[in-house]
Amino acid sequence: MTSTRISFTRDPKSGLYGPDPALVAEDEDKVQSVWETAFLSQRDVGLNIPINYLTVPGISLRAACFAQQKYEDTAFRRCFSNLLAAGFRRFVVDVFWDAGRGVWGLCPVEVPEVNGGGGGDAAPGGEKSVDASASIIRVGRSQDGGSVTVGPSRGSLEVWARQDVSVSSSASVTATSTEETKSGPISTFLDTTNFPAAISTSTTAVRSPDPQPSGSDETPLFHLDDYVCSATMSLGLLTSLLDDYFEYTDITTEATLSYLILNIHAAASVEAPNKPAARPSLDKFPVPGRRISDVIKGNLSEKLYTPKKLKEDRDNLNQTWFAVQWNNMPARGYYSTSRRTDDTRMTRDGWPTETFITFREFHRVLAGFGTIDPQMADYNFAGDYHSIFRPGELFIIHNTTIDAEGNFTSGCLTHSGSLNPNANSSWATSLIPPRSLPQNPNIDLAIPAITNCTTCGISPFLNTTLSNTTADQNYNPYLAFTRSTLWSWTPSEPSNITTQPRDKSRRCAILSTADPYPGRWYTTDCTSRRLAACQNPNQPFNWTVSREKATYTEADRKCPQDYTFAVPRTPLENAALLSALSTLNSDPVDGNDEVYININSLHTRNCWTANGGANATCPYRPRIDLNETRIVVVPVVATVIVFVLAAATVFVKCAANRREARRGGARRVLRGWEYEGVPS
Repeated sequence: MTSTRISFTRDPKSGLYGPDPALVAEDEDKVQSVWETAFLSQRDVGLNIPINYLTVPGISLRAACFAQQKYEDTAFRRCFSNLLAAGFRRFVVDVFWDAGRGVWGLCPVEVPEVNGGGGGDAAPGGEKSVDASASIIRVGRSQDGGSVTVGPSRGSLEVWARQDVSVSSSASVTATSTEETKSGPISTFLDTTNFPAAISTSTTAVRSPDPQPSGSDETPLFHLDDYVCSATMSLGLLTSLLDDYFEYTDITTEATLSYLILNIHAAASVEAPNKPAARPSLDKFPVPGRRISDVIKGNLSEKLYTPKKLKEDRDNLNQTWFAVQWNNMPARGYYSTSRRTDDTRMTRDGWPTETFITFREFHRVLAGFGTIDPQMADYNFAGDYHSIFRPGELFIIHNTTIDAEGNFTSGCLTHSGSLNPNANSSWATSLIPPRSLPQNPNIDLAIPAITNCTTCGISPFLNTTLSNTTADQNYNPYLAFTRSTLWSWTPSEPSNITTQPRDKSRRCAILSTADPYPGRWYTTDCTSRRLAACQNPNQPFNWTVSREKATYTEADRKCPQDYTFAVPRTPLENAALLSALSTLNSDPVDGNDEVYININSLHTRNCWTANGGANATCPYRPRIDLNETRIVVVPVVATVIVFVLAAATVFVKCAANRREARRGGARRVLRGWEYEGVPS
């Protein structure tokens, strides 16, 4: 399947989102790669599954972007952009309350206010303010070790104008190996006292102003003992970049959900950067308008799916998750529902699907709290819980054991004896032990620990620095990580070597028990006769196999009563089907080791649609002709007339609805819901 980025989608170079060019398709005529097709079809088959049962790759920004203690905006923008473009969806972010400036920052140390420079809101009372008008400013000590004093004592501090000293030339800032970074085992991740800080939240009540352009000469870098920080390194910068990314990917084929998990700390004092942070005085905690939820909502309010919205949706399913077309209904069997006296259906434990959140409500992100340092105990989080989920609601570490070869020796949900979606798999995440990867690993070769984690129904979480390099310096190890989370297709699949639009060979898919990829999907000729995969729609892990073989177009008539021809939508469903197939007396010659699954690209080559059988249509617009069958609904002359009228209407509506440009853009671009829903 190929798609086109329509004209009003912005070039990433024009905003904060700016990944390495090799990670994004900038050529309008570029044919979609096998990897893009595989991950898009994997996303599509899971669109009707509650989001708490989907596996997504997660990463700690501390490990991926700040392993060398450099908190500099240019490097961070590239790092975070590369992680997003590589396919990471869950981000654990360490946020520090800088009480001196009243800012939620990303630097573990309070950053002095700079007069005449950028870098955030004015500090209350002008505290810790230095003048950045000189080309090089040193406070506390000089680069050669001599003592220099400017103003009152401020501890060990140097301020450099960006045009004079780059981050890479900062004194006493050295790269550390993966083993030396502050990542460590699960206990280290959960216990955030390894930071010289505590916790809190804050920024502006309305939309946070766009940060000063990265690389500006007016934004200095501060050398704070072991840390190098720029004043623009704030939570507002992160949310602004994320908002820019959402606009860039606001098309049907690229829109996905992201998750922010916020670990809350207090920033260490500038006088003692390497010592634990002190508890802020009560008058220094965030006030309304500077709470952490204010920062998140300031840039992401329209994109944010909140706890308040979840509660409203759960209380009236008739008007929310169930008020959709039949092919967009949530998968049954994943949560319980009940009826009120007025016959309104409700749920206490259910979560919405990505179809509903992204393609109907146009939300793109959920935010939740992770750990909270004791120094921030006096901060009242009650005002944030309407917008940010409580600790443990979006991110749950599942106890697992992984050997040196990457095999799960305990904790794999497919080895528990009974596949129950309500047992342990909701939001299940596993910390991946440090992996030894070369600087430029083969990104087409799966990392066993990551692949096995996802296959076990658990989201992999990376808390260590890969290949001793951050993602802005080298994204390849991180791309290898995300590619290893593919649980559906066999490597190099889905393949489709046909170029003739009428040639239907290799347009269907099978699941095979054969080595070396048991349980993975392969493309196959739709006219061959095979067994069919059958699922009980009310019991997602109840799979069986048809007794008779058939061609793909006949497969839906071969399933037994109460079962339907289906495709696995999660790794655990896939494991259940593999188990059902493995119970047969496998006979490779007779073909009993493989089974048709209900996904095909019969309508449009490389556009894999699920659960629609042979009549499913591709919901995506082709990027280029490729000699495919065009979607023509009116004669050519009428088409020209309609096009002219439509263009005029669009221009008029754009002029009249500029305030709704962002949300309106989502409605125009995310056309999957309106004319097709999701891949049917």
